[in-house]
Amino acid sequence: MDEKRQFIVYLPEELIKRVKVAAIEDEHRLSDFVSIALESYLRHRKKQR
Repeated sequence: MDEKRQFIVYLPEELIKRVKVAAIEDEHRLSDFVSIALESYLRHRKKQR
């Protein structure tokens, strides 16, 4: 497993709420949920190029 480091970003409050709810619904820790979402976005982005 990769070493984890803190990464601070500023997001709209409503987006934070939605992400927290989705993470709970999917039974993921918030950091894991965000990692999954970012990896998915980057895979999709790579396919578009």
